[in-house]
Amino acid sequence: MEPKTAEAECAVMLRLRRPGPLHRNAECSKHKKSVNQQKLSLRSSKCEGKLDMKNEVDSVAAPKRPSRMWLVARLIWRAMTNLGTLRRVIQFLSAPLFIDAVQDNPKLAFKFLTDSYLVNGLSIKDRADCFLHHYGLLQERVPTRALRQMLTWGLDLCEINEGGVHFVVRCGSSRPCGKEGEQSLVLLADGEVVYTIAFTFVPGHITQSKHPDTVLVSRVQGEPAFPYDKLKIVQQAAARLRFGSLLLSSLDGIAQAFGIKEIACVSSELQLSYAPAFATRFKHAYEELFEERGFALNKVGLYVSPVPMPERVRDEGKRKYATRDRARLSLRLQVSASCHNYFRGLLIPSTAEPHLEMNDADLPPLERASRLAQQKAALPSETSSLSFG
Repeated sequence: MEPKTAEAECAVMLRLRRPGPLHRNAECSKHKKSVNQQKLSLRSSKCEGKLDMKNEVDSVAAPKRPSRMWLVARLIWRAMTNLGTLRRVIQFLSAPLFIDAVQDNPKLAFKFLTDSYLVNGLSIKDRADCFLHHYGLLQERVPTRALRQMLTWGLDLCEINEGGVHFVVRCGSSRPCGKEGEQSLVLLADGEVVYTIAFTFVPGHITQSKHPDTVLVSRVQGEPAFPYDKLKIVQQAAARLRFGSLLLSSLDGIAQAFGIKEIACVSSELQLSYAPAFATRFKHAYEELFEERGFALNKVGLYVSPVPMPERVRDEGKRKYATRDRARLSLRLQVSASCHNYFRGLLIPSTAEPHLEMNDADLPPLERASRLAQQKAALPSETSSLSFG
């Protein structure tokens, strides 16, 4: 009996040491609970890290905006302290030509009173001068029917087919970023927006120019939602030319049609949406683009270029992609000429500036200079077509 008792005792001890089903389930539940706790702690730490990073970027890139009531109070205060300027703007926009634009955008008359308009650092008087100068020049030079379309749906200035892609340059009102420029040039590829440049016709004294009228470029923006695979196809069709450079050529043709002698562009730090956290991206979009097109920095921090914009000629021995450079130059000249010809046939002739027709441009240099001298002699002086005295 003793051996049997010993074996029985051993079996009992083994059964006691062997974990039963309940014991195993309890251990599994404890293990799962500990694993879940570790996952939760890891997720919470990651979320806290993301929130800290987001708060850090937001604190640098987008400062906390004041409340809406405070913004309204400041707008009312500026309106009360600038009643004469506000009355002048409202009286100008009461013309039948601008009724549709005001009904579509009731804030149009109060743009110049907001915290930011066109360029950082402009006074309220200068903002009002830019606003009135822009729409006054359009009212004077653009026919009523075309101007109404320009302020609503936009005008298609140029259509080009390159590399199987249909490019369209459209000029219309700036939306939704209306405070960063009154008009926009939009580049469309197969009906989709690729790039945008916002500009405004401003008095020359705003940009410290010696000319009475200047084109001020205050926004350069690509389309962030454009698919990358389509973007590569469009870039290849445009000979890898920067879309901003292509739209600057379009703006150059428009300036020539209006008789404007200078284009000024804001630097990245003067742009309304500038954020120090993204300084590299802003510099690539603004400074590098303007320097590539030969713009020079003036005393007030604006990049300026004469009209027509000079083409930079590279050294033949250092040109690595000569064929592509010729394709880019051809595309820029084609777009500039198309936009110039469109507005040249549309605009009402101005009495303040001599207009060089295409037939005159084909004349020999001496005869063309003589004709321009005769046209200038017939004018009293080179002054702006608008007065803000």
